[in-house]
Amino acid sequence: MFRKLWPGLAALCGACGATPAPAEDPSPPALAVPTPSSGQPQSSMAPRPMAIHVEFVGGQMATALKVRLTVPNERIGDAAKLVELPFMAEPFRNRSSYADFVTMANGGAYTGRFDAPKGDLQLRYTVALEHAQAGPKHGIDEVPFHSHVGLFLVGRAFVPALKVDGELRDVPLKLTFGSETVTDALGPIPASGRIQAHRELRDAFYLVGPAHSYDVPVAGTTFRLASGDADAESLARIAPMVNSVAGAASGFFGRLTKRPRTLAFHYHNSIEAGGVVGVHTSVVGLPLPTEPTSGTGGILVHELLHQWSRADVAWLSEGFTRYFEIKAQVALRAAGGDVLEMNALSILFQEHDRLELETVRGPVRTVGGNVAYSGGALVAFCLDTELRAAGSSLETVYRSARQRHPEPGTTEAAFRAALSEMPGALKKLDSLLDAPPPFPLLDCVKRTGAPAPTVTKYRGYDLRTLAVDVLGITGFSLSSSKIASAKAGSTFQAGDVITEIGGDYVHHIHEAQWALRNTKPGETVKVSIRRGGAPMQLKFKLPKVDAKHRPWRTRLRAQQRLREGNASPLLAWASGTKR
Repeated sequence: MFRKLWPGLAALCGACGATPAPAEDPSPPALAVPTPSSGQPQSSMAPRPMAIHVEFVGGQMATALKVRLTVPNERIGDAAKLVELPFMAEPFRNRSSYADFVTMANGGAYTGRFDAPKGDLQLRYTVALEHAQAGPKHGIDEVPFHSHVGLFLVGRAFVPALKVDGELRDVPLKLTFGSETVTDALGPIPASGRIQAHRELRDAFYLVGPAHSYDVPVAGTTFRLASGDADAESLARIAPMVNSVAGAASGFFGRLTKRPRTLAFHYHNSIEAGGVVGVHTSVVGLPLPTEPTSGTGGILVHELLHQWSRADVAWLSEGFTRYFEIKAQVALRAAGGDVLEMNALSILFQEHDRLELETVRGPVRTVGGNVAYSGGALVAFCLDTELRAAGSSLETVYRSARQRHPEPGTTEAAFRAALSEMPGALKKLDSLLDAPPPFPLLDCVKRTGAPAPTVTKYRGYDLRTLAVDVLGITGFSLSSSKIASAKAGSTFQAGDVITEIGGDYVHHIHEAQWALRNTKPGETVKVSIRRGGAPMQLKFKLPKVDAKHRPWRTRLRAQQRLREGNASPLLAWASGTKR
């Protein structure tokens, strides 16, 4: 799961069931551009599966889906009393639940609760796709997206879960479509349909229309890069990044199962986000992520690593994945030349800056959202530092935890069980999770032997004040400086990318408060932006802000001074270190 977009946009990671752990890969493969290949469809699993047939209303640019669902009596049982078919997605903008988009064929509301019939349960319903244009409030990865040539769809948009008398059942499901061309990670859906486990088809991504694809085989798993917007040549340029990240992760954390996985890419001017449903990933934004340090590049690296790194608590799932993402970004940059320790630490210190944004927060254990990303990453760094001093590493412990609880990641209980094998490690983890703000990052950096960073105290802004009252914007991404929406009369417009404020470069919106540190109310501030790809110079007048909305911030920056060895654990992937 990647960073939330504030305040009305988000990227969430869907849950996926555990599968048996395959054999592990002894080492990450070398960087290579793969050649295309094709996946093979699976054979029928059993007679009389649950069946779902989908017709598109409006063709490839569908506005709705007509669905016919049959649950065989033998999948329900003669003694059953209640059958529930709930949709698993999150609520969407201006709606209380996803089921608000679903209407029974007779025009009645879809409740998802039905008395168990004596025979087969047969339903007909319609799923409206109006939210494909509106954008989500939650669940960026579960929203239909219209591409230039068709529709991107996730199974959760039209396939409900199955519960019988409160018991969730994952039964065989046969999926068929109407006359449209539909492709998933295995290839085109045959006219006879696709038969797989219910959950796998519910969590799969589908591309409707003549979509492009490019297959990247890595360590026994195929990642199918697919898009209805980008062509195959553009997708091929992403392949080296996918190959390197997935190859390294396979070496450090163990191989994934062999089933193909879709990486779907969508063009969107104002949303920049990503997410995972099941084993499949979506990345939304412009441009395509060919550089690991770009906004969409960071999203791609993060979501790829979620194939190995997901858990049942935010600090472990999102924070540790963010930490592994930093290591992967440093390694990818190192492939094109030397990366100094100060560069790696600078990325980590940006997470400290993000943590400083939160004016109301507690210990990392108790927080969620963007604090869990940044706070969890700092916990991971400090814990990794202690483990490496003891001759181990965070990768070693995480790999062991995954063996206890395989794909797609681990659980807090499994991670703690693996960590308990290292004397004193659990106590260290708990002390980091329970540390009151400010987080003791400086102590951890000192433990690595790295030069102490420069520390600057300055007056910042709380996040809402900075955005709405100072900049006049109402929506933006914390992972970039792109503006998603602006107030009426604002200096800025949706789609603007801020590049500089008052002579200071701005890479992320939160850096604006550092750039404004020495300005005074009434002062005119010069801003450089990109609008529609063209550079522009703007000005705005700084308003007066109540001191209670201007908390003290701490800014850390890595020193230029270097040391021999560069022993920071952040450089482990770049140097090929593996424990």
